[in-house]
Amino acid sequence: IFDIEIQTTNQKNLPKRARYYQSVIDMDNLSHGEKYSQLKESYVIFLCLFDPFDGNHPVYFFENSCRDDDKIKLNDGTYKVFFNASDYAKMENDEEKNFFKFLSGQDADGDFARTIEEKGLAFEEGVRQGLEQGIYKKAIDDAKAMPADGMDINLVAKYTGLPVETIKTELK
Repeated sequence: IFDIEIQTTNQKNLPKRARYYQSVIDMDNLSHGEKYSQLKESYVIFLCLFDPFDGNHPVYFFENSCRDDDKIKLNDGTYKVFFNASDYAKMENDEEKNFFKFLSGQDADGDFARTIEEKGLAFEEGVRQGLEQGIYKKAIDDAKAMPADGMDINLVAKYTGLPVETIKTELK
């Protein structure tokens, strides 16, 4: 199970937030009476545009281990991963490097970053078209209501921005 968060500013609370998100995952995925062994592996992932721990690492990967012997792992299946986009150049994987370069606001190569950019542009175009359709529908609705209140069709055209012929067609 993955919980992925994007962080643009450092509010100095990521460790506690990671703990909270981890608890929410567990509560949402284990019903009353189920065995704890039913808990699935879970990852809380933060995509940060800054270095969350000021350690100059591109990725910080945490799992619970013994304080006295870090070779002994708790093996509870919980992991917290913090990506530091500001150090994308140090990332070993080219797709990760390109993605975080893109996330940092720079042009990036790679299929994944290109796909995200294309989807973003398609989303923006969809929003633009949706707004245009909504504005047009509102103008049509207004054009239909105005003559019922006695307004001249030429004034309706003036105030709605619709051509007179369109208004006449819509009034039929």
